[in-house]
Amino acid sequence: MTTVSLKSDVNGVYDLPGRKVGVTRGSLEEAYLTRMGVETLPCAHLGDVVEALRKREAQAAVAHAPELEYLLYKRGSDELRVVGNVFCHVKYAFAGHPSQKELIDQVSLELIRLQEQDRISELKERYFGPGN
Repeated sequence: MTTVSLKSDVNGVYDLPGRKVGVTRGSLEEAYLTRMGVETLPCAHLGDVVEALRKREAQAAVAHAPELEYLLYKRGSDELRVVGNVFCHVKYAFAGHPSQKELIDQVSLELIRLQEQDRISELKERYFGPGN
């Protein structure tokens, strides 16, 4: 998880108490911030969270870094920025039905090939923008 904010004095998770923070309803982020005592603004979708920031209904947002970076890059945003360090690492995985072993093996091999050819950084730049 990481934080996104309007260009302001929010620089990370420890700046969130005392502010209203947009989150996706029912998410890990919502539960985490609630345990920290941070006021949340639960929204149905991450796009709604970003809109709440733009409308200044929230002062910051917390979500998975790749999702935020992708959304901000694709929508273009001069007023919003991802800030701070990732403060809760969440691993992503692909799952498949055991009967699809051949497909799972193909996906695994392709991911290994992309890593070996150093294409992962190229894909990150393509989907998340330069410097991500």
